[in-house]
Amino acid sequence: MGIATAFALQLSSDPDLWGHLRYGQDWLSTFTLPSSDVYSFTGDRPWINHEWLTEALFASAYRAGGTIALAILNAAIVLAALVIARWSARRAGMAGWRLEALTAIVFAFGVAPLTQTLRPQAISSLLFVALLALVREVDRDRHRVVFALPFLFLAWANLHGAWVMAGGVLAIWTFVRAAQMPSSRARLALLGAGAASAAATLVNPYGIELWRFLFETVRFERRDIVEWGSLTTTPIMFLPWTATVAVALVALTRSRRQHLPYFAVCLFLSVASFRVIRLVPFFSLSVFLLLGPLLARDTAPVRAPIDVRGWAGALIIWMICVASSTMGAGRVGCLQTRGSFVIDEAAASFLRENNATGRLVVWFDWGEYVSWHFGPALKVSMDGRRETVYSAAMLQAHNAFFRDQPGAREFLERLSPDYVWLPRSLPVSARIADWGWMPIFETGTSTVWARGHHSAWRPPPPVTSSCFPAG
Repeated sequence: MGIATAFALQLSSDPDLWGHLRYGQDWLSTFTLPSSDVYSFTGDRPWINHEWLTEALFASAYRAGGTIALAILNAAIVLAALVIARWSARRAGMAGWRLEALTAIVFAFGVAPLTQTLRPQAISSLLFVALLALVREVDRDRHRVVFALPFLFLAWANLHGAWVMAGGVLAIWTFVRAAQMPSSRARLALLGAGAASAAATLVNPYGIELWRFLFETVRFERRDIVEWGSLTTTPIMFLPWTATVAVALVALTRSRRQHLPYFAVCLFLSVASFRVIRLVPFFSLSVFLLLGPLLARDTAPVRAPIDVRGWAGALIIWMICVASSTMGAGRVGCLQTRGSFVIDEAAASFLRENNATGRLVVWFDWGEYVSWHFGPALKVSMDGRRETVYSAAMLQAHNAFFRDQPGAREFLERLSPDYVWLPRSLPVSARIADWGWMPIFETGTSTVWARGHHSAWRPPPPVTSSCFPAG
């Protein structure tokens, strides 16, 4: 638990964190969701913010304690997921080193990949663990537990769109388990709880429009996003996927008829995660939490009383990890960007120094950064909200523009922006100056262009911080 906490506290930022906090702060200021988008000038569809409650939670933490509070929130999510997973595994008969090994594997394969950065997916990792634990409790003949499922999905529908995947898991388990039940009364109760869970997802600010939006946008073919690609596009992900499949096959040799719903769920997620690598951690969680106990020497259910002394010791260790990490505020309080995602903060400082307002054509990875620092006075042409704000045609037009494909110049003219800020690595960046645009600020990373000549551009002050939120 201590290692997991230390890992979660070393939080990084990603392209969406600026947006999540900005939109969450907007909601905290008005307690309403906007009917139209004020941060973009090319948005051409109603904004269905399916993560509004998560963003409000993130913004509340940020208001309370800044970036350190965000890191602690991330650690709390990780710890809660592991506590529920461990409790459920003990209830299923696991103990000793097998329980410790399962906890470590659940963290490494299922929780850690979803909590490297603070994103709504982190909340879904916790809720998915809770769903699997509830399913196991129902299978231990605690039938009243099924009435907790609608409340879980009611919250999930307002926190993150992964409830669609979880709904598929619940539906598969419900129908297979119901088919095995000898009692028609128990079968009706289970099916009723499933139907109530589906109905609960309609309790959201958008009603049935949320269903329409998610079923329209959540699909397998999204090749322009790496984490939505298949395993064949990211071979490194074959390692956790193959290891998870191997565990499932070993568990199959020890299974009985009552375990059929678990295998049905895992089969569904194995295929889905092969098509979309974003689902690999959920596949791993389902296998290790539903089938992992079958690998224990004794899989008979145990009472699993609460070990007060053990949990008190674990809590003390967790608090020590939090305290020791937060004392180095320069380390935990500094959320730096991860991987290939880099923002040219010198160029951003230039825009700030010159009070840039109006319309900005920008690389979509930087759009929410701009909205945080300059919006809504400086509106972006594209940002990471993608399908929630922009139509497929608008997304394709931007991608064609970035790649300098035929029609790129006409697209830029049609947008009629005041500024263009793009990475130098984009093919179109070598062409914009030829189209009558003046480079007004350049670094080794990016270029800012404007129309015509202007002699009064002020140079930016030195960049003093590379930590979130920067600037």
